[in-house]
Amino acid sequence: MNKLRVAVIFGGKSPEHEVSIITAVQTMASMPKEYETIPIYVSKTGKLYSGDHLKSIDSYKNLPSGDSDVSIGKMLRRRVAENQDKIFTRKLLSVLRLRSSESPVDIIFPCFHGGVGESGWIQGVAEFYGIPIVGTGLTGAALGMDKVAMKAVFDGANIHQAPYIWFYRHDWYAKQATFIVAVVLARLVPKHESS
Repeated sequence: MNKLRVAVIFGGKSPEHEVSIITAVQTMASMPKEYETIPIYVSKTGKLYSGDHLKSIDSYKNLPSGDSDVSIGKMLRRRVAENQDKIFTRKLLSVLRLRSSESPVDIIFPCFHGGVGESGWIQGVAEFYGIPIVGTGLTGAALGMDKVAMKAVFDGANIHQAPYIWFYRHDWYAKQATFIVAVVLARLVPKHESS
């Protein structure tokens, strides 16, 4: 019987990039043996890396800061060469095995934390190509990361929530004193970041 092929995708353009790596490595280590895990690491600039070596946390120790894809690629390839493993960079459709002779992935398991990885793009790719994905779909992910839109949906459904105000950055700079009075006892968070 063929193993279920699970693409674990992680990293990405996010301030929580490193947390995503840890989550993915732990997720892959916890997968039942009857699953074939396919790691897909997304660099901070959006470049894709895949290969069995990326299942180990050691692959990510002391990566160059600033996310120079050239230096990260060299670092990962050097580590792979030391371990006689293979690593390769591909476009997303190829990594998901949708444009290759290999069997396509059976399911996507996203391990992103914040940033574009949680905003719905990977869910949209999965929905478009008919690949099952762990977690919410495109609409749920997009609303979950857009706090203003999510609160509007909650308001429309009469779901009770803490009072809130929202404003654009330019409004903050123009009317800061007005907003400071309103948010003295509140928490100020960006629209697409934080919880």
